[in-house]
Amino acid sequence: MRISRRFCAAVVLLFAAQAVYSLNNVSGKLQENLSGQDVAAIVSLDVDGTMDARDFLFILTEMPELSSVDLSGVEITEYSSGESLFGNYVGFEAGELPAFCFSGKKLQSVILPQSLRAIGEGAFSGCSQLRGVVLPASVERVGDMAFSGCSALVSVEGAEGLESVGEYSFSKCRSLVSVEMPSLAMVGSHAFHMCESLASFSFPAALTVIGEGAFMGTALESVDLSACGSLDVIGAWAFADNDRLAEVVLPSGLESLGDGAFFYNVSLGKVVLPQGLVRINDFTFTGGKLMDDSGFLPASLKEIGDYALSDWRSLTEIIIPENVEYIGTGAFRNQNALYKVEAMPVEPPALGEDVWENVDKSTVKLVVPENSEVAYRAADQWKDFFNAASAVNSVESDIKAIVNGNILTLTSGVVIREASLYDLNGILLSVDNSPAETVDFYLGGYGGNVYIVRCVLDNDKVELLKIVRD
Repeated sequence: MRISRRFCAAVVLLFAAQAVYSLNNVSGKLQENLSGQDVAAIVSLDVDGTMDARDFLFILTEMPELSSVDLSGVEITEYSSGESLFGNYVGFEAGELPAFCFSGKKLQSVILPQSLRAIGEGAFSGCSQLRGVVLPASVERVGDMAFSGCSALVSVEGAEGLESVGEYSFSKCRSLVSVEMPSLAMVGSHAFHMCESLASFSFPAALTVIGEGAFMGTALESVDLSACGSLDVIGAWAFADNDRLAEVVLPSGLESLGDGAFFYNVSLGKVVLPQGLVRINDFTFTGGKLMDDSGFLPASLKEIGDYALSDWRSLTEIIIPENVEYIGTGAFRNQNALYKVEAMPVEPPALGEDVWENVDKSTVKLVVPENSEVAYRAADQWKDFFNAASAVNSVESDIKAIVNGNILTLTSGVVIREASLYDLNGILLSVDNSPAETVDFYLGGYGGNVYIVRCVLDNDKVELLKIVRD
């Protein structure tokens, strides 16, 4: 049998009529309006009028081939039901796309309602063919997981009024390259987690919260938060595992960083920390292998957490600010390029376990305040720098020490201007200010058998000796 060209054209027109559909709708009537149509074959849908959750449920369950939808002329109305329609949701607000309403569909393009205020939880999650979305200026909130797993999503445009994006809202959008959301105040936990192509994000002045893991595993090359004067929270692991991140500028007023906030950013070479920062939390900058700024720690700093600065391979010098009171376990672990540590606190900061693990202290010069040398020599771990670098009473010393009974005698070929006797806890026991080449100390009234002597010579040389009495 021969089929005419006219018959073939009629079949194509019939298919097109079924595949592409436009209508004016009234909330809850979409199924009725499409009665008699092969809805399973519709690939493009253009709706005006009003819609509610019932209409979106019909689209989700009955239109498996839908790839394009235009809702620009739609107003979403409120709907409540005695039974759940999407997951456990029974109530749906006006102006909000219902939760999971397009989840997993073959959508390639979508035009959102111009009056839309919010995008519900998981609304477009798993729409792996969706390539772009324009958020109307009216949209204030993007819900948790709203675009999670939209692996082909390249761009998010508009968003002039967007104030918050929820947890995992854009996670695993692996093709997303850049984002601008000029009114954004809150970035939820893991919001852009594993957006592995995301190289640029404009951090607006309105930003107050960056949640846990928010930008973990992205391709960001710089993070400039200097304009974010109201930023209160940078969550744990917020920017962790960003292999390309080279520069970080943090805002003034920020007092603390979450654990591991910049963990293992192996390209990180510059960090600008705010004056006012009092604590660097555990693992915050672990693995910043290119960091080499000796004075990057702010004067306000009081605590350095466990492993906070470990595994830095390029840092040769570091200055520990004078207000630091505690340095955590392994904080400087594997800093193998170090050759100078300048500790400015008058009292040696308390230390966690093995702060300088795998650092060769024999090659590192420790510089401390002049009147604090004895305290550092006596303090756990700090004293290892002195002991590793040179033995006390070495042949290079200008002073010889002899203990005879309870009498310690110091002799020198250079006049000793001042000699001070300390115990191992750095407590001053006695001072002799009489310039002489020989100085005696009586040890009979002191407990213990190990002492530190600090001598200032007439040539301005300062020597410290460890005295052990039998």
